[in-house]
Amino acid sequence: MTRLNRTICSIAEHVGIQSPRVEQKGRKHSRLIGEIGGREFQYVVPGSPSDRRSLKNLQADLRRIVKEATI
Repeated sequence: MTRLNRTICSIAEHVGIQSPRVEQKGRKHSRLIGEIGGREFQYVVPGSPSDRRSLKNLQADLRRIVKEATI
């Protein structure tokens, strides 16, 4: 698992996603898979960060998804 994938899993756990894992299907994109409230969830992430804010944007997106799923 690459450093980027470990960071993505760490962010996912921090925002409340259970059992996060990253699957690499190709070179360009990875898939974050986990559970939110007992339901499986998938999120496609880029293969590399495009700018310095990309991980913060990922965290914000995941936080919004978790919030919507738990309402």
